[in-house]
Amino acid sequence: MNARSMSGINDATSSGGGATGDALLAGGTQASPQTFTGFNRFEELVEFRAVRPSLITTAATSNPTDDEFITKLDGEDLFGSLSGSAQLNGGGNTAEDPPQIFTGFNEFDENVVLGGQYLTFKNGTRRVIDMSENPNQPTNSNKILMTAPKNEITLIGTGSVNQLSMTAQNSAINSFLQTGTVNTVNLISQVGANSTITTDGKFTTATAPTSGTHLCNKTYVDGLASNGRGFNFASFPVISYAVGQGNPTTASGGDSLNGRMDTPDSSLDADITIPAITGVVKIDYCVIGEWSAVPWDKGIALARAESNADGTFPSPAVYTLLIRATTDATSTASARYISPFVMAFGAGQDNGSTQEQSIGFVIDTTVVAGKTYRYTPVLINSSITHTFKLNRTINSTNNVGEERSVSSIIATFING
Repeated sequence: MNARSMSGINDATSSGGGATGDALLAGGTQASPQTFTGFNRFEELVEFRAVRPSLITTAATSNPTDDEFITKLDGEDLFGSLSGSAQLNGGGNTAEDPPQIFTGFNEFDENVVLGGQYLTFKNGTRRVIDMSENPNQPTNSNKILMTAPKNEITLIGTGSVNQLSMTAQNSAINSFLQTGTVNTVNLISQVGANSTITTDGKFTTATAPTSGTHLCNKTYVDGLASNGRGFNFASFPVISYAVGQGNPTTASGGDSLNGRMDTPDSSLDADITIPAITGVVKIDYCVIGEWSAVPWDKGIALARAESNADGTFPSPAVYTLLIRATTDATSTASARYISPFVMAFGAGQDNGSTQEQSIGFVIDTTVVAGKTYRYTPVLINSSITHTFKLNRTINSTNNVGEERSVSSIIATFING
């Protein structure tokens, strides 16, 4: 009896038969498939091939069940063909073409890019974008970044509260930041009679508002009310000036005849910094004392010095402007000042125990924003050299009739 192979063909090598080749198991049908029974072992590579209807053809008659083999084409259609990435095809917005939905709790460990115009949260009473930690930003830096011609966050409620809330802990910073180019308009708008902005802190605003309804800061307000002042209560030790006759020169800063009252003991100077707005400076002064003779031929001018770039004055200060009466070609020799000294007695009635005073004010229209100026009185004498004693009479005996007084000067910035 000849030995046979699994195919039933004679094995010529073992029993005299002449059959060669592979064993063949004929295919069955879906109702009655051919089946390997028992335990089977295959020593060589086994290749399984299946031909199924394609998932992407209109002629497909069925989709693979959970227990069926799938083809390469089936796998690409089900899971996508992107290298190393899973692909979830987008759905539609109709019952026939419903949207693709992630169910349960889902976490994305890398950057997620959401295209289109809207990110919509549905089916819930609480919608949250939670950015507890953003690995692409520094610690405690959470951002919602929008870049487009028009970016908008809109909160719409009916009979409810719309609230955009930021809570910081451990001395962190909550910042609502708007930036742009010089032509950018940053706008926060509220419409409604009950609109309010409430803060426990401070508002920082522009230093130069241009409309009456604009907010301004303390720097601006202080600038409007800014002033410089100087005063002197002392009459002892004696502060005196031997003033020569005539008009002091501008080149000397008003001191060519020893009349500028900037000696350290006088304290009669007023410093003022001009704010970054248009305006003028009004200087008020009251200089009281007594001249040794001819008080009716005396008066007061003002000398102005300008500070260094850092706001300090050199020592001594450099005076470059004299504020006094102007003259013309017909009166170049006339004594020029702002206001004269006056006295209580008639001319020539007293030269020792009755004081004179010069009170006046003047407007300086030549000031420049950001500059700091110093104003100091200058004694003008149209007679021969005479002495002026500040805040006291010429006589120095202890007598009730030889009075003491106070001199002062103030410079005030006026917007306009």
